[in-house]
Amino acid sequence: LGLNAAGQRSSILLAAVVGLCVVAAVVPASILATVQDARFVTYLGVGQADVRVDVRDGMTTTADVEAAVSARTDIGSSVVLASDRYELGKDDGEWDTVVIESGDHEVFPLSYDRGSAPTTDQQIALSVGESTQLGVDVGDEVTIRDEGQKLSLTVSGVYQDITNGGKTAKTRLELSQSPMWQVVYLDVADDADPAAVADSLSAVLPGAKVTLMTEYAAETMGALAGQLRTAAVVAVASGCLLVLVITTMNLTLIITRERGMLASLRAIGASRAQLARIYLVRFGVVAAAGAVLGAVAAQLCGQGGLRLILGTFGAPGVRLLPDPLVSWVGIPLAVLACALAAIGFGLRALSRIHLTEQE
Repeated sequence: LGLNAAGQRSSILLAAVVGLCVVAAVVPASILATVQDARFVTYLGVGQADVRVDVRDGMTTTADVEAAVSARTDIGSSVVLASDRYELGKDDGEWDTVVIESGDHEVFPLSYDRGSAPTTDQQIALSVGESTQLGVDVGDEVTIRDEGQKLSLTVSGVYQDITNGGKTAKTRLELSQSPMWQVVYLDVADDADPAAVADSLSAVLPGAKVTLMTEYAAETMGALAGQLRTAAVVAVASGCLLVLVITTMNLTLIITRERGMLASLRAIGASRAQLARIYLVRFGVVAAAGAVLGAVAAQLCGQGGLRLILGTFGAPGVRLLPDPLVSWVGIPLAVLACALAAIGFGLRALSRIHLTEQE
């Protein structure tokens, strides 16, 4: 009887409510996990290294950092990248100011949407936002200008970057003598601890800012991560409360509507425990189906929504990186548990069913 009733059209509404609550709770949690994932750093215009050292003018130099790195055996590859402002020529004759990072970008490659990193000083890689604004793609030529000098470069690749308004570029040009800022990226040896290496370098280079790349994305996206964390907590609490209320109300109304049928079942020998099992199966199956469908829909909606939002900032190909235990297990089970608790509350109405009641 319970399974038969679960297949009725009236059950679709409850399944939809449960599914929507799961979607509303899982989407912000999945986006939060994506922002906090170490792989998200590739969408910030940065390659996947272990340690980042920001060189501060007047306090330290890249030569100091390179000397400290070369003296260690627990550090593998490293690269120095310098950023400065240049002007990029547009089709209408105007010039667009852009931050260009120069150095060897093949050591720690970015997440390229198409093409690859520049391999010569005659090539340039553009962010998606800059490529779109200039109307150029891989293989096209662009002109950059610095202090009146013009240089024609070929676009080698287009990468995703949401920093600096999504408008950046990468080249192999000679490092500037007075760049805006300089960064050294390091990869530690296989048997070394990145955190220990970072702490050691911080002590040797007090004038530099040494950051683990696993923490860099969290620091860069700190404000957004905090807002997403609040939104996720509120969404989970609201979703569970809504499922609890809606399921209790729905079950109570259905039991009231079916009092005559229930009285007849009692008259032919059905116990209240057997009647309770009918509704437990009926609503439990519907709630479980809604939770599963909601978890699947949340990944599809979250992926599409994240790409739509970050696409406007220069990362249209971003991939959702949810925490499986939270998105696929934790939140759906929490919502389902609230639905089962609501069923328990609603089943108290069975105590008011008597043998003499007629429909």
